[in-house]
Amino acid sequence: RSSAPRVLLLWPGTEGAAAGNFGVPQLVGLATYVRAKTGAVIDVIDLGCERALGAVSLERILGGADGQGYDVIGFSCYASYDWLKVQALAEIARGMWPDALICAGGYHASARPAEFIHDGSPFDAVVVGEGEKPLVQLVESVRGGAPLRGVILGPDPIENLDDELPETDWSYLDRYRGVARRFASQAEVYLSR
Repeated sequence: RSSAPRVLLLWPGTEGAAAGNFGVPQLVGLATYVRAKTGAVIDVIDLGCERALGAVSLERILGGADGQGYDVIGFSCYASYDWLKVQALAEIARGMWPDALICAGGYHASARPAEFIHDGSPFDAVVVGEGEKPLVQLVESVRGGAPLRGVILGPDPIENLDDELPETDWSYLDRYRGVARRFASQAEVYLSR
């Protein structure tokens, strides 16, 4: 196994306002940035599109390609509609990988971070606002042998997007190229940053 931290970024899909979106562009941007800053090995999974590839096995997804799991597992919690699903997935991940650093980000996490960080929560960290810098901090804490636990990170925005963000590596989505249209009617592009 490589000494580089292994990271899973997981989009659970949504039944709310963003239903029908191919929901991982934000995770692809995070993955690209974190890999550039830390050298981490990162997988991006869209559970909505996974269904098009066959039966969805959470054990396989959370175990990674080699079955050895991840050091950091990050969940995107887009809206309140997704909260219970994300919590259930995090509990499964915690049961499989008790030492992994499990974190969440997204609109709901930013609006209600205390729902994620409390006694008995499967989450170790929650990110408020933009996730790039806080996720680097989490990955580096794992690499350093002292994973951050029980923390709310952010907001910590990137001030100069042109200087700080690498070109997005869309190859993270290659596994879904042939099936995305069956499960997503639209793709998101973020212009507000």
